[in-house]
Parts: sequence; structure tokens; C-alpha cells
Amino acid sequence: MRLACLLGLLLAAYPALSGSLSGIPLDSPFNPQSNPKYQFRCDEARITVLTNKLVRVEQVPAGKFEDRASLLVIDRQTAPAAEVTYNTTADWCNVTIKPTDPGITDYINHIGYKRQAPQSSPLNCSQAIPDADVQCVSRPCARSKAYPTGATVGNQSACCALCNAQPDCGSWVYHTADKGANCYLLKPGAVTGTEPSPGHVVGMTQPKNSTQLLAGHLVVSGVAQFGPWVYHAGDYDPHNLLGTIKRAPSVDLQGCCNNSAGWDDRYPLQPGILSSQGWAVLDDIPNRLLSDEGWIVPASEGRVVNSADLYVFGCGWNYTGCLKDLTLVAGRVSMPPLNALGIWWSRHWGDGFDGNPFGPMSETNIKNEVVEQYRQRDIPLHVVVMDMEWHTMLQAPECTTFIGKKGWGGYTWNSSLFPDVQEFVDYLHRDNIKLSINYHPDNGIDACQTAYETMAKVLGVDPSSKATLKDFNQASENATYSEAYFQNVIQPTLVDYSWPDSPQVSTWTSILWDADMTRRNLRPLTLSRYGGPGSHRAPIGFSGDTLRKWDTLAYEVYMTPRASNVLFGYWSHDIGGFSGAEVDSSHHTESPELFLRWLQFATFAPIFRTHCRYCEQRIWTFGPDWYPLMKATMVLRNMLVPYIYTQARYAFDEGLCLLRPMYYAAPSSPQSYDPEFDTQYQFGSDILVAPIVTSSSTPKDKSVFLPPSDVWLEMATGLTYPSSNVVTVPPRLNQTVWFVRVGSMIPLRTYGDTHSSMTQFAYWMIPPAARGSGTLYEDDGTSMNHTIEKSFARTTASFHTAGANVTINVATKLPSIPFAGMQPRRSYTFQLLLETEDPQLATCNGAAASATRVVQGLAVNPGAGPDVTALEVTCNDVDVGQPLEVFVMRN
Repeated sequence: MRLACLLGLLLAAYPALSGSLSGIPLDSPFNPQSNPKYQFRCDEARITVLTNKLVRVEQVPAGKFEDRASLLVIDRQTAPAAEVTYNTTADWCNVTIKPTDPGITDYINHIGYKRQAPQSSPLNCSQAIPDADVQCVSRPCARSKAYPTGATVGNQSACCALCNAQPDCGSWVYHTADKGANCYLLKPGAVTGTEPSPGHVVGMTQPKNSTQLLAGHLVVSGVAQFGPWVYHAGDYDPHNLLGTIKRAPSVDLQGCCNNSAGWDDRYPLQPGILSSQGWAVLDDIPNRLLSDEGWIVPASEGRVVNSADLYVFGCGWNYTGCLKDLTLVAGRVSMPPLNALGIWWSRHWGDGFDGNPFGPMSETNIKNEVVEQYRQRDIPLHVVVMDMEWHTMLQAPECTTFIGKKGWGGYTWNSSLFPDVQEFVDYLHRDNIKLSINYHPDNGIDACQTAYETMAKVLGVDPSSKATLKDFNQASENATYSEAYFQNVIQPTLVDYSWPDSPQVSTWTSILWDADMTRRNLRPLTLSRYGGPGSHRAPIGFSGDTLRKWDTLAYEVYMTPRASNVLFGYWSHDIGGFSGAEVDSSHHTESPELFLRWLQFATFAPIFRTHCRYCEQRIWTFGPDWYPLMKATMVLRNMLVPYIYTQARYAFDEGLCLLRPMYYAAPSSPQSYDPEFDTQYQFGSDILVAPIVTSSSTPKDKSVFLPPSDVWLEMATGLTYPSSNVVTVPPRLNQTVWFVRVGSMIPLRTYGDTHSSMTQFAYWMIPPAARGSGTLYEDDGTSMNHTIEKSFARTTASFHTAGANVTINVATKLPSIPFAGMQPRRSYTFQLLLETEDPQLATCNGAAASATRVVQGLAVNPGAGPDVTALEVTCNDVDVGQPLEVFVMRN
């Protein structure tokens, strides 16, 4: 009955649930039409005020403005909290914004558009490409309406001139050897590139971007805490705070990094929407359009050529406000499933029958050498990843013969290695371990695959032909193909979390991988390379095959928080690095020290996923000196999962991702922008981290900037530091550098709780302060029910100190229907840090409570130093739905 009610609520809220694939998200509004009240037309331009800090400026020939969604922008039904006025003169159109709240300090106050008919940019006939043909989105290439079968002209200049004369021609091809028609005029957006072809000449459009087209027309001004600012379209922004790496396939972090002369310039971060000079712009023209039904629009039916579509952000120093505004138009940061925030194990064998270090990647070896070994050592484990060796390594017509080591493509489980896949999946699920498997959706679906016959029939191909079918990355825009692919190819593999491992990804392909899960009310996780703007709605990023180098670790610590500037808050790196030679006879491919530092970073990274090639990363194999230190990183990460999940919910609600650059909290502090502090960040609201990224062979103390307005407790020493302070910390091998905000309450799992539900126990870490508070968010962790109000629980906790007494109050707002796994009663433990004496009295709702003093730091938590003590007060068997008051009287 409970599940039926929840399903009914979901179906009412999201009619697309259990329906066909669509790019319409189930966790964000999809309303691409703007509010007409805030739209203002000026000749061939249109200005739309979306919020106090965000405006859209279009410039389209003949005023054919675009109201469809794009892969980035899906909701324009927003409104500014301001009085908006519009007036025109002979030369200018002006929009003025005046916030209704006089306390607002950062906003856009004026948009000016200079009236002048924009000039179209004809093709440059002298810049043709000889001996080249075109690559098109589809064959035949989409042609100009006036010349559907081509034209006959005397030379290439005449072909170019004919193209320039057509309003729907974007590229031309002149065939010097053809008889009859020798000039072909192609529509804008039809051509994706060129390919060698003797005897052909190609003329390609060189479209200007939005800022270039609006240059000389658009002026936007605003005010900020630091004063006024002005943007002229085309202005260079030297103070942009950057976003993340380029979209695939141009770059990931494969081969990264060599930072001897600064950050490796092969992996540049692209501009984001935040800038310390007050403004930033985002050009939506490169992003494909979506239909009203949420399907990708063919490129040939896209935008009018020479259109500009620019989003201007006037954040000032209100960076977090602008990130929230971006979610209003681009959709929420999707919330990952609970298990994804725990510990992952992954390894690439290279050869499914490789004997090192513990035999082939088989069901037996995964059970005995990974899962059971983790269990015996009380090491938390939440996700097991199968790299490509899970599937058969065959290729038609040799469907019964082993043909190679890598077996790049494939969708059929290798029955020699995994004789009972369902039993294997059930085995993992009994321990609450999720399965992720690697796909390469770019190699074709050949006749050896189990799904071949079904897919061939769906696509109208004779199965007896054994012709290789297109793979997903080549056919994802075909709705019939995509539907058949997920139902007949992917779903039968029984995967929990998909890993489409290919550089040929896009925001669109990532969205469809997620959509196949969400329509079945499953919280999706797709591990994929960055597809471009809009990818935050399918947000787990695979950063590629990195090198096992200190430079790589340093770059990942630098780049991961900055991705939050474009809402891409869940990068997943190969912890330990992917490529590199063995360093010892145990098949370790990185030094123990480097691996330990990488694990320490992973503790405070979005995703904790170890992965490498031809390697051994099981931590107990590094020996007794290193194993306890490595295990401590995993245990601490597991303890932090309630805090991390709560912060993930905050990212979903507010657009503030888990890893945050320092300028979010301290925009006016010069240290926030200082390269000296590039490798530190806030981990959610209440933790600050500065991972060690250099070897002990070149020892160097770590300088850490503590932002203003808060006092910070260093967990390694128990020392507290005032705000706006730079502290110097030695690089202790057994700990990363992390601080907890004084006045916070950090929700944790209990120390030894490696597998059970976090709803059974609530554990709160409390730094010493006069008062403070914290929040714990909980839901079922696996479904889309978190998108329905009153289907989740929020617990608010607070404390205050009066003399020697501490009072703690806890209240939980319960869901209207309990979610799966929710416990009606639970135990609470409150860990008061730095307490040195037993209390006189401790009570839970007036009844005597257990109080234990912890005198050794590692017993407090595995990230605490030896001098960090605590007093633990435990309240057992508490009704979750009733308020709890804890009273502690100190000596």
C-alpha cells in the first residue's frame, strides 16, 4: 500500500514516469516559454529579464526568436523580484531593473540595446577548402530549399555566390569533376566537418558567436558590493573564475598531468558563470534544441543562422545566488543515489583471463577476493565496478572463438566467468552493494550479441544478414532506436549504475542514460565524460584515464571544486591514477604514499572510486605500515555519508555543490582568489579541506586560508582558529588537513557501521561552541521519490551552552508515508568534542543517559588527531517522531 501510494503521487506529478524516453527531466521544471511580462522586443532583438541577476538577449534575423528549450536551458518561467521598466528612443532600447528589496546588493540594473539592423555575414569565397567533402549530420545532407538536387555553375566562385544568395544556405560543395549538377548548397547546421576527397572544394560558414554578433549593440550594467560594473558585448573577461574542462570528445584528463610549469595547459578549464569583476556571459547557441516533447531537434531544424542567444549573469559577489539562478533556468543538480556516495571498488584487467594479481575477473574472484576480503576486514564497500572484461570478447562472424585481449565493445555477459549473473547480482544486493558495469557504446552491435536478433528486427534489418548495427552513440537521436537499445540491450544486463565509457558522449546521450532509469522510478547514476552545459542534470563525470603522478592528484584537487561554477558537482576520478608501470612485485602501480594521499583526497571528493589498469589497489596488500592509514580514509568516508548526502540534497535544492571554492564563502577576501590556496576548498557547509598533493621527498608545510565569519577546529590537533586567518600546517602522513566549522553539528554514521542503513543510528559530532545547529536529510536513497514533497525526512538539531550545562534539541519532520528502510525508533549518539572530564549528569528527555569519555583521537573518528577527545552521550530506542532533549551537566 505504501509503495502504491508513492507511485500514485509520482505518476500524478510526472506523467512521463514509465513512459517513453524523453529529455524532459523528472526532477526539474520544463517550461521553456518565457513570461511575456518580462520580454521586450527591439527590432531584431529581444530582451528577457529572468531574475534580478540574469537576462537573456537574443538577436535573430527577421525577429524569428527561439522559444524552444535547449540542452542547457529548459525553464524560462522565472520572474525577477524587481520593478522592470522599458523605454525606447530613436537609437536605443532600454530595460531598467529595480529590486523590490532595497537590501539586495548585487544585481543588473540596466540593459541597453543599440538599434541597428544586424548585418548578415556572407561566406568568404576565398577561404574554400580544396580536396575536401563534407561530413553531415545525416545522409543525404540537408540541402537548400531552392536547389534540392544541386545546381550547375561554371566555377567554385559562382557556387559560393549562389550559396550567399540563399537565406537557408550555410555551406557549399563544388565538384570539379561532376557533369551536370556540380554545386550543392547545404543548410546551416547540416555539416559537422570535412573529410578528404580529391576533386571537391568546400566552403564552410564561419559563424560568429553571440558576443561577436551583439558587439556594438549590447551594454549591460549592474551594481555589486564592490561598486558598479559595465559589460559591453564582446568584452574580454580576464577575471572569470572558470568552470570545468572542455566537453567530450575534445578533452578529458587522459594523459594528465605534467604540471612542472603550472597547471597543464592541455587540460584548460572553460569559462564559467562567475567572475570577480561582477559579470559573466553564457552563449546558448552551441547547444542543440529540444522539442516540446523533450526530444532533440535535428540540426537542420535548429536555430536561424547568424542568431545570437546570450545569457548575461550579473552576480557581483553573490556567487551562490547566481548558481541558484542557473538552476532555475537550466534545471537542478540531480541528486545521486545514496550508495554512490560511499566506497567504490574497480579495476581494469585488460584481459579477462589475466592471472595477476589474483586471477581473472570472474564471479568467484570478485566474491572471494574483493567482497569477502572487504567484509572480513570491516572495510566499507558500496559499489563494485565491472570494467569491460565482464562481457564476451567476440566479434562476428567468430562468435565461438576468443579473438583478443580487450574486447572493446559488447553487451553479453561472459558465461565462462559469470555463469549465473542473476545470482551474482543478488549476492551483491544482499550486502547492499550496487553493481556498475562498463559499456563502450561506439563500436557497433554485432551478431554475437544476445540482443542482436531483437534489435535487428526492431530496426528493420534482416538478422540473417548479420550486418553490424549502429551503436548508441551513433543513433541516439533516433527515438525508435534509443527505446529499443535500453529495453533490449541495457536493461537485461541487470546493471544498477551504468558506465558508458566513450569520448563520443554529449549532454544528450547522458540525459537518455539517466532517463531510462528515472522513468522506472530508479535514481539514476551514469558515469560518463563531461558532455557540455546541461550535464549537471546527469552529473557523475568520469574524468578519463589519468597518469599515476603527483601532478595529476594536484590538478584534480584544483579542478574539481571549480566545476561547481557550472553546477557540475560530481566528478569521479580514477583514485590512484589509471596508467603507469608497476613499482613493486605486488603489482602496485603507484607508491604507497601517493596512493594514500589520493585516498585522503577521495575521502573529501564527490565520489570515492579507486580504479587502475593492470594493477593491485586492495589496500591490505600495501603492508602493515600503510594499511591502517588507508583503511582510515575509507572508514572516515563511510562515517561522513549522512553529512555528504545531506549536502547533496542542499545542492539539489539550492545549486550549491559539495566541493566549493573559497570565494563562495569569502568573495571579498583576496586570499580566496590567491593561487597559493588553489588546492583547498569547502566540503559542504561545515567542513574545510586542504589535501596534501606533494611528496614527502620535497616536504612543504601547507598554508590554509580560513574564511571570515567563522571559527574553525582543526581535526588533527583539536586547535581552534579564528576567521580570516592563514594557518600553516605540517604535512602529517596519517591525516589530510581538514577543519570543522565551530557552531556546526555534523551528522555521521557510527564508527563501525559499514553496511547497515544510516536510518538505524544518528550520530552527531559537535565542536565546542556557545551554540550551534545541523541538519540530517534522509530518503530511500534509490528512487525518484525525493522529488515529491513529504516523501523524505529532515532532522534539525541544535545545542546551546549555559555555564557548565549543554542542552541539545532534536526534532524530525517525518514524511507523510514512511520511505523504504525508515526506522520508527533509533539510537542517537552526541559526540561533544574536546571534553576532558566525565559529566555530573546526562539525560535524554529526563531519563538517565549513557555518557562515555573518549580519550584517544582515532576512537573519536579515524580523521582525528591523538589529542582530540570527546564525550559521547547516547540515547537509545528513541521515537523518531517525537522531540528529543538531551541535557548534560559538566563538572
